[in-house]
Amino acid sequence: MRKDQALLSQISLKNKYALEQLYDRFHLILMKVIHTSIQDPMLSEQILKQLFKEIWDNPAHFDQRIVSSAMIRRCKEIVKESKRFQKLVN
Repeated sequence: MRKDQALLSQISLKNKYALEQLYDRFHLILMKVIHTSIQDPMLSEQILKQLFKEIWDNPAHFDQRIVSSAMIRRCKEIVKESKRFQKLVN
């Protein structure tokens, strides 16, 4: 969507309000994606924070035709990384 790409453009200019808007648009669906694999609420929140930190640090990485798909894909990758780390620690 053009709105999501516009928000990423503003995030690249370090517009915190744009990041907040992107968060508001997607945090619920992203939490659902996370909760399909992770039931720990604290870990889920950490994963979501990591994703939005990555968006803040490198918005161009998510600037694709369908921003939500890029966010969901990266969210799933972070979940997998998290689960691998949990197995190593336990």
